[in-house]
Amino acid sequence: MSRLKRILAQARVLSPFEKSSITKMISYLPNNYILESQMKNAVVVSVCDCGCKTIDLRIPPYVDKYVCNQTVPVEMEVELGSDSAPILFLLHVVNGYIDELEIFKLDSSPIDEEIDISNGIVHVRL
Repeated sequence: MSRLKRILAQARVLSPFEKSSITKMISYLPNNYILESQMKNAVVVSVCDCGCKTIDLRIPPYVDKYVCNQTVPVEMEVELGSDSAPILFLLHVVNGYIDELEIFKLDSSPIDEEIDISNGIVHVRL
């Protein structure tokens, strides 16, 4: 997977898809109210231009930190069916703050189709 990150000229809020993806993933974590608060205050500062849907986030420092021993405490896999490779979602928590939502196909091909996360399988890695 390429790391062709593009810094946005102006930070933006999370899209509904990004919010729902993070919400589903953090719902499986202990003390998830801290991450919910972070998500509500998050802005997207860069996006990947390689064809994946990875975003970098910034959280204001006044929001409580989330304590965990894993940089990626939770991941989600979504099967698209047919001949398409599964999509993997990795939520990165760095120094107590949500830092990145990585979304990519396991075969590194671009994501062109809509992603239905309702059947996504979430794996907690704590």
